[in-house]
Amino acid sequence: SSDVCSSDLSDTLNHFHDTIVHNWSFLVNGIKESCQIISFFIQIITIILYVAFFCKRRGFAGIMEMIFLYFCQIVIDIVSTLQPFVLFDACMMGCAEVYYEMKDATKYCIASVLDVPALGFPYEDIMTYLYKDNIKDYLSTICKTYIDVYDNNGWGTVTAVDCSQMDGFAAATRSVILAHKDNLKNVNTGYLQQYGRASTNFKGYAYDMVQFMETLCGGEAPADFMEQFNKTVLYTDYTPNVPGYSIYKIDGEHYSGMGMYIPNSATDSKYLLWNNYFKSSIVWYPVSGWEETQSIWGK
Repeated sequence: SSDVCSSDLSDTLNHFHDTIVHNWSFLVNGIKESCQIISFFIQIITIILYVAFFCKRRGFAGIMEMIFLYFCQIVIDIVSTLQPFVLFDACMMGCAEVYYEMKDATKYCIASVLDVPALGFPYEDIMTYLYKDNIKDYLSTICKTYIDVYDNNGWGTVTAVDCSQMDGFAAATRSVILAHKDNLKNVNTGYLQQYGRASTNFKGYAYDMVQFMETLCGGEAPADFMEQFNKTVLYTDYTPNVPGYSIYKIDGEHYSGMGMYIPNSATDSKYLLWNNYFKSSIVWYPVSGWEETQSIWGK
C-alpha cells in the first residue's frame, strides 16, 4: 500500500541521513579508510536508486517533498558539525552590516571589503587550515596567504572578524554617532575611502569605518571605540603593490579593513533605493545610531 511504501521510504531516508552525517566528519578530516568511503558511496547510490523507484511508482510530488525535507535536515546537521566560521568568497562583504547579521550564526567571518578577484580565495593553499579545530589560530595565516597570492598579481583586501564582538561594536558605534550627531551633515563622503570601485553603480556602497569615525569626531576616533574595534577586527590587510593607476589601489593611511554604509539625503534613484532598504531590512540600522539620527542625515 502507499502507507507502507511511504513508511519504507521514511525509514530508508532516516538511515541515509544518519549515514551522511556520521561519515561527513570522517571525510572532511581526511580519514581515507577505503571500506568506510566505499560503503558511504554505495549507500548514496542505493538511496538514489530506491528513490527513483518510488518516484516512478507513486508519483513525483509527494516523494520529492519528503526527500527535500530530509536533505534540508542533512544540510543543517552537517553545517552544525563544521568549524564556527564563514569565509565569504564574494565581493564587498566585509562590512559592519554583514558582520552584525552573522553574529548569531557564526563565531568568525573572513571577508573582503573590496571586490574579490575572479579566481577567488586560493583554496589549494588554505584548505588545510579551514579544517583546523582551533581555527582562530589560523585566521591570520588564511588572510596573509590571500594577500600574498594577489599582491603584485591583482588586488585585494581581507579581514577576519570576531562576530561575537559585534553587539559591543554596534553599541560603540551608536555611542559615537549619537555623541557627534550634529557633525553628521558636515561629513563629506567625497573625502572618505569608499570601496565600491568596479562600477559607479557600487560607489557609496561602503566607506571606511574608522576613517568615517575620525572625520565625524574631528580628526581622531575615541579611544573606547578603537578598543572595541580592535577586539572585533582580529586581522586585516591589503595588497600594497597595486599600481597607482588601478581603481583597486588602497589608501593604506585610511584603511581599517571594515566598511560601512553611510545613509544620506540624496534623492537620486540609487540612494533612495539603498536608503529604503537600509532602513527596512538591515538590522544594523536601528542598533548603530542611524535610526535615531535620521532627522539629521535625512534632510
